[in-house]
Amino acid sequence: MSQLESWISQNQDIPRHGNPIKIHQTEDFPPDADWHPYYRFFELAMRYLLDIRGMGKSFQDVLHLFYDLRNGILFPESFQNHFGISVSDFEDEFYGRMRTYLKYGYIPLTFKIRHSPVLDNLFWIVENRIDPLRG
Repeated sequence: MSQLESWISQNQDIPRHGNPIKIHQTEDFPPDADWHPYYRFFELAMRYLLDIRGMGKSFQDVLHLFYDLRNGILFPESFQNHFGISVSDFEDEFYGRMRTYLKYGYIPLTFKIRHSPVLDNLFWIVENRIDPLRG
């Protein structure tokens, strides 16, 4: 939680208030930014989406989002359909949601991952570098 508050205070003057979730493409990163901290927030956002203490969505929701992108559905529409919140609302509420999520401390998640067609398809999409942000 202290890392989140530190990030917010240190980045409040950066465009988009340093909100990492408002980065939609490489050009959105601040000039000379160290990308590593941003990727930690991207990972935290994904954990929040999948964790029952967060939005409680599933790997299938993520996979279907990628299927939608492959089929020409734009990211904002697919995100809304599968996660039940608009991209703009998730961006605007990100810090508040993360404060609530992290209120009781960071608890690493464990997922029981086993061989499955769903995960095979998800990994294929990732390996083939389908860009979810460009639809």
